Amino acid sequence: SFRASLLTGRDVEKGCAEAGSFQRKGFDVRFLELDVCHERSAENLALVVRDQYGALDVIVNNAAVCLEDWSSSALMDCLEVNLFGAVRTVSCLGQLLGEDACIVNVSSGDGESVWLSTAVRERFEKVQSTKVLLDVLRELAEKADSLPSQEVVHGEQPTYKVSKFALNCYTRLLHNDLNESGIRVLAVCPGDVRTGMNPSASRCPSDAAKAIVELVVGGPSTYQSGGFYRDCEIISW
Repeated sequence: SFRASLLTGRDVEKGCAEAGSFQRKGFDVRFLELDVCHERSAENLALVVRDQYGALDVIVNNAAVCLEDWSSSALMDCLEVNLFGAVRTVSCLGQLLGEDACIVNVSSGDGESVWLSTAVRERFEKVQSTKVLLDVLRELAEKADSLPSQEVVHGEQPTYKVSKFALNCYTRLLHNDLNESGIRVLAVCPGDVRTGMNPSASRCPSDAAKAIVELVVGGPSTYQSGGFYRDCEIISW
């Protein structure tokens, strides 16, 4: 049966304009306000969705920022959107998901564990719950001002890499929590996509979106829960 697609964001004017552009092409896309940095915003969205639509089939966590510097405040700001935002959204909206639903966390190849130092990677490998994951990340952020980024992560954009690695950790933990419910949980690297955050990138956003849609509609027999995908192919965590 036909379903509406719900587009969310904190910029109401921009979101309504984007939804309108889809509607003019014949797609049933509705805009609803959501600021992933605020629990109340996610709670309000859940109430609206429940009252107006009843249930959700898919949640795509796509909100992200990329900060260049390494500091306690920068790491917390990056985590606030890239990880905590996804956790809030799932916590509030996940109750509206039915059987055979799907959660897609839009991650990045920058979140692969190879970028993390051995000591930090081993610390995260011991984490067995989302609560502990968030505690470990807050502890890391508190130390970031006195901890050289090279001791945590290799290469450029260290805060972004840590946040996307954390999102991947959350994806696996959430998969473990929901595995018996029939709800799939996937992480996807969309590739080098041209966005406001990365305007010089070569990949068209619609191409990345098509790959995400394929992961969802392809079903669990083709794209298993708990996987990390790029262009519908499994990649290494």
